[in-house]
Amino acid sequence: MKHKKIQLKTIVITLIILIILVLSVLFFSGKFATNKKVASDSNSSSQVVKTKKADITVSETQKNARMSAAVIGLYGADNMHDTTYWAPVKAGLTNKTATLHVTNGSDKNVQYKYTTDLMNDIHQVGYYELSGQNHDTVEFYAAHLDGSTQHFKDVQLSDVLDYVNRHYDRSQLDNYAKGINISDEMSGNTNSNSTASSSASGSSNDVTEADDNYTLKAAVYYGIMNSQSNGLWQSYQNVLKNNKGATFICRFDGASEYTVALSQAGGVGAARFHYEGAHYENGVMVHPSTFAFWTESPDQNDMSKTKKEFENDALLPISTILDFANKAGGKKMLDTYNFQIQ
Repeated sequence: MKHKKIQLKTIVITLIILIILVLSVLFFSGKFATNKKVASDSNSSSQVVKTKKADITVSETQKNARMSAAVIGLYGADNMHDTTYWAPVKAGLTNKTATLHVTNGSDKNVQYKYTTDLMNDIHQVGYYELSGQNHDTVEFYAAHLDGSTQHFKDVQLSDVLDYVNRHYDRSQLDNYAKGINISDEMSGNTNSNSTASSSASGSSNDVTEADDNYTLKAAVYYGIMNSQSNGLWQSYQNVLKNNKGATFICRFDGASEYTVALSQAGGVGAARFHYEGAHYENGVMVHPSTFAFWTESPDQNDMSKTKKEFENDALLPISTILDFANKAGGKKMLDTYNFQIQ
């Protein structure tokens, strides 16, 4: 009898131990599964964040010139592997000094050329053309100073957008787009918000080449106020900063040359610029209007004569002059100065 009690006790203890073991296994298995699910959910959530797209569409680029310029410029800068013509585009987009010039190409195609504060010669820039029946193929080029061009490659606009949507978020793209200036040189308009291939109207406060007097005033303002002014132009800058009411006379001297002088000053020296209008052949613009700035100082060998100095080596496209004045306030800004055109 005593032996049977011992056996029963042993069996009960064994069953209790087995139950504890089973419950332990079930508990830890469930906890592991829960942790695995949480980790899986966390990874899944992280993956959603990583693959979230900006969702810029082809339709949006066709309706918004600045967004179109931003996404194509970013793609070109990231994928052309070119440090001379396309890498500067991204720098211009980042520091908000990029301008997209809508121009006639030599083969009558529309060209979209990027200039920035560091790459401001429109004859030596990265640019693109849109081809295809629906303008849905982007052809990437570079314009060389000698007039030749370099063709990088053609990319479907949908592929451009797929790349940009995967690598930039919406707020970034909106920020890039807002900082771009559009200069529609096929119609003389600037700061367009419409599609870059259309003839959109610019702000009425913007100076365009159609405004002869304001164009000349913009040239006077640029000559005096640009960061690289020198010689007598630099002296004028110091005067203007200290006396906004100073009167400057811009006088036409013939042969597309102009002299800018303080009305209160005299002397032999002069601040001058050359303004050459756009040149067309068979209705196609060969080159835009250009400017050259220099100063003349007394010739030490003959004080009755002057000699040219500080002439810029490269002709400046009119877009550089107008963009400079428009970004500073356009017509309203120019009206605050006493620039008299004669």
